[in-house]
Amino acid sequence: MNARESNKSHRYGEAPGPVPSRTARVLVAFFVTAGVVFVIGGFGLLVYLFVSTTPEQFAVAVRRDMEAMADYLTAEYGAENGFPPSGPTSARAAFLSKLDLQAPHRRQEELPQMDPAESLVFWLTTFPFDERRLIDLDRDGLAEYAPAIGKKAPYLYFARDTVEQSYEHPHDRGTARPVVGAATAEAPFQIYWGGSNGRYDEVGSVWRPDGEATAVGDGDDAVFVPATRSYQTAR
Repeated sequence: MNARESNKSHRYGEAPGPVPSRTARVLVAFFVTAGVVFVIGGFGLLVYLFVSTTPEQFAVAVRRDMEAMADYLTAEYGAENGFPPSGPTSARAAFLSKLDLQAPHRRQEELPQMDPAESLVFWLTTFPFDERRLIDLDRDGLAEYAPAIGKKAPYLYFARDTVEQSYEHPHDRGTARPVVGAATAEAPFQIYWGGSNGRYDEVGSVWRPDGEATAVGDGDDAVFVPATRSYQTAR
C-alpha cells in the first residue's frame, strides 16, 4: 500500500466522534421548543394587550398627561406672570424678558423658531418627562412630547393669544388648530391631543380638570384647558 492509500485508508477508517445521547437530544429539542413558544407567546400577549385596550382607556392615560402638564404651566407661570405664548420668537423673547430668566438654553438671542409641539416642551422646563416619549419628528433638534399611544402625533400647546395658529404634521398626518368657541373662550391655553389614531383630524371634546368634558364635534381629537379660576388669578 502506498502513502496515498495509507492516508486515505486512515482517514475513512477513523472512529466516529461521540454521538449525543437520547437524553441530550430531548433536552435540546425541549429548550428550542420552549424558546419558540416564549417568543410567540410574548408577542401574542403584546398584541392582545394592545387590541384589548379601548380608546376610552387610552383617553384616561392621555388626560392624566395633559392635566399634569397644565398644572405645571399654571404653577410655574400663571399665578404671577401670565401664561407663556406659543406664537413667534418675538413673543417668546418678550415673555422671557419679563421673567428675566437667564438659563443658557433660554437666552433670547439664541431662541429658535418653534412650532406648538416644541413650544410645549420648551415651557415645561423641569417637567418629569418620560424620556422614551420625547421625539423629534421634523429632525430640527428640538424635542416634542408624544402620548404613549399614537406617538406619531405629539401633544401641542396653543396659547390664548394665538387662536389662529395651526400645526401641520411634518409627515402628512393632518393639521391641528385650537378650538375657538364658548368651550374655550376663558381658557389661557389649550393642550391638544391627536386622538388614538395618531392623526390630527377634528376635535371632539374639550376636557377640564374637574373631569367634565364638552362635546364640540365628532372627531377623535381632544383639547385640555385649565380651570377658569387659574386664568382669573393669572390676570
